[in-house]
Amino acid sequence: MSSMFSSISTSITKLHVQVACKIATSILSGDLPQGAKIPNEQILCEQLCVSRTALREALKLLISKGLLLSESKVGITVMDKENWNFYDPQLLEWMDGLENANTFNQQFLGLHKAIEPETCALAAKNASAKQRID
Repeated sequence: MSSMFSSISTSITKLHVQVACKIATSILSGDLPQGAKIPNEQILCEQLCVSRTALREALKLLISKGLLLSESKVGITVMDKENWNFYDPQLLEWMDGLENANTFNQQFLGLHKAIEPETCALAAKNASAKQRID
């Protein structure tokens, strides 16, 4: 069986974060499509050359960001984009450099430009005198 993932290199970044980044990049790039089941723990550990502990921590991180869903007796599934937490800075960092990231970034910035002026206006309107000085 060919390896979908390359092994993790040494780095100052925590190992489970490196593992999460590898898996997230595969998801965000579409190599692991939405709705797909990811390989089981043993296969992933072998492909990434990491312990089960590091892999499990990475999977927890990806589940918390909405990229994966873990169901007992079913396995771990890649979630639909609608469930992904695009406001998570780490997720945005992982998207950097991906081919399909430019379209998302333009849409995200468009949304931000639409919301930010109103947010600033509300903050200014509702700020106390002390908050306006600070």
